[in-house]
Amino acid sequence: MFPGATAAIHVMCHVYNSIGQAPEPSTPGQDGLDLAVTFADAGRAIRSAIDVDLARLPSKCEVFYISADLPHGKYRTTKARDILGWEAQDTLEAYFTRPDAKL
Repeated sequence: MFPGATAAIHVMCHVYNSIGQAPEPSTPGQDGLDLAVTFADAGRAIRSAIDVDLARLPSKCEVFYISADLPHGKYRTTKARDILGWEAQDTLEAYFTRPDAKL
């Protein structure tokens, strides 16, 4: 080990499925994916992980779901919000809304 170095390595894993641009208003009703997020929100999540106070982490190895708030509610991003202070700013609602859907 290098002089002055510590053995405290922290690993923060961000789980994504799809990273892309926010949908254009002209493309409603496109099929969406689980754990989808925009490039900008993914970048903000990485910045949050870099800036987090390591004392806030429950362990030295943490996994965070990074996703826009999606209507299926399959994956919760509350851990990223509570520990990293990250929340998606971009909505991907248009990918999950079908203009011809009847309720």
